[in-house]
Amino acid sequence: MLWRKNSLKKKELEEMYLYEGLSIRQIADRTGLTRGQVEHLLEKYKIPRRTVAEAMKLKAAREKEEKIQEARFILEETLKQLHVSRRKIKPIVRRNLLVPLRNSSNKDCTVTLVISDLHIGDANHLPDTYWSTISNVKEVLKVIKRQYDIKAFYLVLNGDLVSGRDVYKFQELRNLLERGHWQVFMAEYVIKRTLKELEPLCKVTTVYLTKGTHENLANNFVLYLKRMLGPKTYYLSHGGIVNIAKPLGEYNVFFTHGMSYSEYFPIPPRLMRDCINSISKYRSKNIYIDRVCTSHTHWLTSSVLVGDIYWDVTGGFQKWEHTIFQRPCGVIMYLYNNGECVSIPVRPDPKIEEQEKNDVGLEYKNLKYYGEYLLSHLKEVERR
Repeated sequence: MLWRKNSLKKKELEEMYLYEGLSIRQIADRTGLTRGQVEHLLEKYKIPRRTVAEAMKLKAAREKEEKIQEARFILEETLKQLHVSRRKIKPIVRRNLLVPLRNSSNKDCTVTLVISDLHIGDANHLPDTYWSTISNVKEVLKVIKRQYDIKAFYLVLNGDLVSGRDVYKFQELRNLLERGHWQVFMAEYVIKRTLKELEPLCKVTTVYLTKGTHENLANNFVLYLKRMLGPKTYYLSHGGIVNIAKPLGEYNVFFTHGMSYSEYFPIPPRLMRDCINSISKYRSKNIYIDRVCTSHTHWLTSSVLVGDIYWDVTGGFQKWEHTIFQRPCGVIMYLYNNGECVSIPVRPDPKIEEQEKNDVGLEYKNLKYYGEYLLSHLKEVERR
C-alpha cells in the first residue's frame, strides 16, 4: 500500500516508528514516501525522535533476532532430516564414579572444588541448577571417602561470583540487585550455605578467591567476601598458583578466571596465549605448573591437553544468551593421590538444568530468591 504525504495519519506513523521500531528509511520504503517527507511528518505530528544510542540498540536487537531465527530454522531442518525430536535427546546419567587413578596402598588424598560464574544478582542466575550441582558434589565426596582418606579439602572460587555493576552497556536492565553490597550479601549466603552442606562430609581447609571480569575495580567485591569468610580465606587477585597436594606433596595448579571470548572452543585463543606466556615465565624461575584451570566461558570441560599441560574449564550458572545452544553448567573437582591428580567434572541433574533454562519466569523466580534472603538478612541485622 502506498501513502500520499497527507494521507499518512499520526497514529499509523507512531505505530511504525515507536512500536515497530522501524527506521525513517524503512518507513519511507514501506509507504512510498521520501525520507524527507517522513521526517517532516514526524516534526509535524510532534513525535519524539530517537537518539543515536536508541537507534543503534534497536538495530542490534533486530540483527540478533534475525540470527536467532536463522539458527533456529537451521536446527529445526537438521532435526527433521535426522527424524529426531529434540525431546528424545537425553544425556546419559552416570550412576557410578570411576576414578582413573592407579591402585595404591597409600589412601591419603586431597580434594579441591572449583566453582565460578554464579553471576549472583543477574536476572538469569540459575539457583536450582547450582544447588543440584552441589548435591552431586556431595555424592562424589561420598564415593571418594569410601576409597580414600581426605587430608585436605580446598575450595577455589574462580571469579564472577556476583554480577557486578557497570561491566557492560545497559547492564542495569539485567541486574535485579543493582547495589553491589546486596550482591555481596547474597554471595556470602550462597557460599556459607555451600560450606554448611559440605561440612558433614568434609570440612573445607582453605578458601581461595580470584577476581573475575564482573567484580568492579573500584568496588572489589571479592575483598568484601574475603573479609566475610574469615581468616582461612586467601585472595589471589586475577589468579595464582595453588599447591592442591599440600600437605601430601606438590601439585601446582594455575587458577585464573580469564577473559576473551570464543564461540567454538572452551579456551579462547587469547586466553591460551596469555596463560602459556605466564607458565613460561614461572618455569624460567624453576616453578613448575602441572595444570591450568580457567573459567569465564561457562563451558564445563575437563582435561584438555595443551602442549604438555592439562587444562580444565569450569561451567557457569547463568542462562547463556550469546548463542541458542546452551553451554554445560557444572564445577570441577580435583582428586590428588600418591603424586597423581585427576579432574572430575560434576554436572547438575540434567532435568533440573533443562527445566530452569527453559523457565519463562526465571527472572521472577530470582526476584523471589534474592528477596527472601535479603529480608531474612535484614531481620538478622535488626536483631543485633
